[in-house]
Amino acid sequence: MIRLVIQILPNGSEARAREIGRMDIGNVSDLAAISSYKVDASSVANPLSRNPTAFSARGTIDGHRRKDSIWALAAKATAWAADLAQRA
Repeated sequence: MIRLVIQILPNGSEARAREIGRMDIGNVSDLAAISSYKVDASSVANPLSRNPTAFSARGTIDGHRRKDSIWALAAKATAWAADLAQRA
């Protein structure tokens, strides 16, 4: 499983870091060359960005070529989550 964590670091301070989003991505196709992944994404309400509501969604990313970079998979999954969050 891959976990992406989004944090705010006020003024770059690690000591004041606060998690505002998280995404877990897990392969569900026995590590096939063309794989499917389950995705669980969530974020907290964030008054700094004027987003008053939390977000949570589950879904799948199908047809990802495992030889592509991890960033390609992360981009697909975050684009999926961003689209759902925008519509919420």
